[in-house]
Amino acid sequence: MQQALAPRDQFPILSRKNYLASHSLGAMPVSTPDRLGDYTRQWAELGITAWDGPWWEAVGQFGDAVARILGAASSTVVPCNNVTMGFATVASCLTYTPQRPRIVLCDLEFTTTLPFWSAQQDYGAEIHLVRSEDGVSVDPARMEQAIDERTALVVTSHAYFRSGALQDIERLQRRAREHGALLVVDCYQSAGCVPLDASSFDFVVGGCHKWLCGGPGGGWLYVRPDLIESLRPRLCGWFSLSEPFAYEKAANPRFHSGVNRFLNGTPNVLALYAASAGLEWVERIGLPAIRRHSQQLTGWLLEEVKRRGLTVRTPHSPEARNGMLCIDFPEARAAQAALEQAGCILDYRPDCGIRVSPHFYNQQSDLEQFLTELDSYLRG
Repeated sequence: MQQALAPRDQFPILSRKNYLASHSLGAMPVSTPDRLGDYTRQWAELGITAWDGPWWEAVGQFGDAVARILGAASSTVVPCNNVTMGFATVASCLTYTPQRPRIVLCDLEFTTTLPFWSAQQDYGAEIHLVRSEDGVSVDPARMEQAIDERTALVVTSHAYFRSGALQDIERLQRRAREHGALLVVDCYQSAGCVPLDASSFDFVVGGCHKWLCGGPGGGWLYVRPDLIESLRPRLCGWFSLSEPFAYEKAANPRFHSGVNRFLNGTPNVLALYAASAGLEWVERIGLPAIRRHSQQLTGWLLEEVKRRGLTVRTPHSPEARNGMLCIDFPEARAAQAALEQAGCILDYRPDCGIRVSPHFYNQQSDLEQFLTELDSYLRG
């Protein structure tokens, strides 16, 4: 029987709930309150001088921890409150021209992604939307066909939130580069459960509150090193400057020469402290081990669900999905509510079903308990 990769007492919710919703919010490590205590203690004892030491250091430490997990170089990641702000920073670097106005993306992106990029039409962008034929994934060949010399940017998820299906992002990056376009990858639904070599990509956005067990507000943006100095984001703040604490009055201030030029305004330091323990756990266990564990657990669950005749809206191949299974049937929404009342925490999404995501702190017995409760509900 598959056992957890971390001591379960290090994640308090596991002692009270059967927690299978890491695709939505990762379980909090037991040490997180101490990290938050460090923040409040520094605020209380140091006041404004905290910026001269631990708070400013936390910005770089957070970025480098995320970079290591993404397989990227140091000083290539900056924090941002959420993916939308990461998108906005990327968008502020672009100019849409009649020769290159196109943004290519598909209809399986997260709920807010299409509205955000569609709004770029006000600035001259042209949206090319590739539609999924099955509601689970999009054929990368069809995405490739949409990328040409008129494309400014390609936007894609690494894993789609309604299905967990992985997109062939390496293939899309090659195609984009061949045609002089940029690519931004949203890996919110893969970072922390699927290994990634971010150094292969132009931009990567994501956050810590799902598989990285870091809580909300710990978003981030990766920028390819050779792009950093060639781009000047119009969405900028005082932390984008070369010397933010110099308080220069110049109308054309000097931007930071490194990745901090993408930092915008004051970082959410509290969120960076909250994220630190989860990042450490992912690094300590390692993504290869987390991925193997995830594939074994979801593979076992997939066979059990198929045996019950339920629909799985997630690719059956372990290499084609993230750490989540989407199980659908007519009573799925009501079943999710009943399971929650029984102490089994997961969620429901339309055109998706019940989303179940065992993580490194879960074990096979958690899935067996989920199936027992599900069978009880289905029997009525």
